[in-house]
Amino acid sequence: MNLPLRRVFPPILLPTFVAVVDGTIITAALPAMASEFGDVERVSWVVASYLVASTVAAPVYGRLGDALGRRRMLLLALALFVTASVLCALAHSLLTLVGARILQGFGGGGLMVLSQAVLAENVARHQLGRAQGFMAAVIVASSTFGPVAGGALTQAFGWPSVFLVNLPLGLLAMVLLVRLPGREGSGERGKFDWPGLFLFAGSVVPFLMALEQLQRVEPATLLGIGMSLVCLVLLGGVDSYRSHRTMAAMVTTAA
Repeated sequence: MNLPLRRVFPPILLPTFVAVVDGTIITAALPAMASEFGDVERVSWVVASYLVASTVAAPVYGRLGDALGRRRMLLLALALFVTASVLCALAHSLLTLVGARILQGFGGGGLMVLSQAVLAENVARHQLGRAQGFMAAVIVASSTFGPVAGGALTQAFGWPSVFLVNLPLGLLAMVLLVRLPGREGSGERGKFDWPGLFLFAGSVVPFLMALEQLQRVEPATLLGIGMSLVCLVLLGGVDSYRSHRTMAAMVTTAA
């Protein structure tokens, strides 16, 4: 489906914008959160929990988007992201805020992945390079804009405002996205690579947790890095084994 770039870009721009901004806008609000909840040492988990959840969720959205339709899954990711943003703003403790941020990360993990996929399936091939250039500019501008906007919102309205700002932006993105034609998914309910997903999560989660605690070199930090390396080696071994089996099956079939 080849649509004009001016029609495709706005519905894709907003999900990308909120996904990138949400990763940086929160940093300016961390001191206010630490002051309210009184837990300075653990307030960094507000950032780390979102990063971990979105990283783990991204490959799942890619597979579900192929099967169920990318625009449909992008709408679902946006709805989850907006709902979790409201829960973050209403959090009454650091624990509930971190839990809401994990839920928000599960939504945000699909925004970047599916936005790129929806853009690619609606834009003509000769315009794709130009569209990707626009997307890169939006990502750079969003990451720069986030801390400035977070500081201004926190000072004027308090830290919950950095989450509530996602509500109008997310709803507007959903309205624009509904008006964009979407392709149906393949409908194939193929076997999902659960071992690969668990090994991927097992390599990413301990590594990010270890990085978050890197300022305090403790046995738990070293253990997290070690678990991450073990899972990475296992993931590489499983992938190599599957590739070898596929090549062997192809050779046997050809023979």
